Amino acid sequence: VYFLSPDAAAPAGPGQPVTGGEVYWALQLESFPQGFAGPVTYGEVPTGAVDATAAVGGGDGPVELSAGQCVKIVVQTTGFSSGERTFVQP
Repeated sequence: VYFLSPDAAAPAGPGQPVTGGEVYWALQLESFPQGFAGPVTYGEVPTGAVDATAAVGGGDGPVELSAGQCVKIVVQTTGFSSGERTFVQP
């Protein structure tokens, strides 16, 4: 799960960086192919996941989000499918 600026592109695969924008926060599997279940609450690392913000090109995440800020969430599954949604932080 990646929380990104709208212009950022999530990595195509494990060990690759986010490109073209900012990384606000990123989670990756602790052990592939074991997944983790949601819901995911921003800033809380669920069981089975690790904070990968720095590893994919961000800082020491998660970044504090501001009201009105646009955030793109990208989810990549263990089945190698993905989906994304962009929203405005309330």
